Amino acid sequence: MQLLTVWLLSYETRLEYFELKIAAFTLSGYGLATLIGNVVYTLSNYGYNKIITFRG
Repeated sequence: MQLLTVWLLSYETRLEYFELKIAAFTLSGYGLATLIGNVVYTLSNYGYNKIITFRG
């Protein structure tokens, strides 16, 4: 799910060309897609654990 999110955001949207400079740091579109992918993974893992793993 995380890989699919990063792939779709990186190559199927205009996020591929995104670049934001903040002081000495550069946030690329791929970096932003990876960050969003991590959030998607965390939320889906939380939901899975809440619904399936820790029923009760």
